[in-house]
Amino acid sequence: LSQGDFSHKTIAVISPERGDGRTFVAANLAVAFSQTGLRTLLLDGDLRNGRIHQLFGLRNTSGLSALLSGRAFDSSVNQVQGLRDLSVISMGGEAPNPGDLLARETLPALLHSFANTFDVVIIDTPATEVAPDAKLIASHAKGCVLVARKDVTRLDGLQRLSRDVRELGATIIGTVLLVFGLVALFVGACGPLVGDEVQPMEWRLDPAAGAPGPEATELHILAMEVECASGASPVGRT
Repeated sequence: LSQGDFSHKTIAVISPERGDGRTFVAANLAVAFSQTGLRTLLLDGDLRNGRIHQLFGLRNTSGLSALLSGRAFDSSVNQVQGLRDLSVISMGGEAPNPGDLLARETLPALLHSFANTFDVVIIDTPATEVAPDAKLIASHAKGCVLVARKDVTRLDGLQRLSRDVRELGATIIGTVLLVFGLVALFVGACGPLVGDEVQPMEWRLDPAAGAPGPEATELHILAMEVECASGASPVGRT
């Protein structure tokens, strides 16, 4: 990504079950990308129970739901203090019909606009066991990171989700395995997501904390690159 040759600028973070750690992974990926100097947008695509604004201590008066409804524009984009290259769009006000909002033609148009403005767009999504929203978002994002939690996420659910998003034309570019406070990041044939070397992050999120900051629990990167044959399923890696 730092070389500008990554074909998937828009990445949906997906998983089958609640509590898998999608928001934690999406937020940390966005922070990591922004620290490399990439203009990064973190978008809360969970219009049912979005928590990105809580993690970053932002107001949630305007966000994605307002953008999809045509009721807000630049006012929905929030800058994160201390992270010059990170912008955040929260879920916005509660939507009575989130599925219908996401199904509008406005969503792909917005994602296209964001991809032209930012170097990387990371999208948090709801669990697919709750609603099909994540699959719809993935079909427009085209790039997906699949998240699993050790001893919690069911393998059959991961396999179904992997198959479903591929059938929708999306590519799973990486898989994240959360092990309590530890994270293992496995990357497919496209190469590493962040870089060839593991770099200490100066700014991290604690999934149990209400707001992020320098004192938050450290995110341990166990592996940044694992060779994966072209076409191999990342599900097997987890």
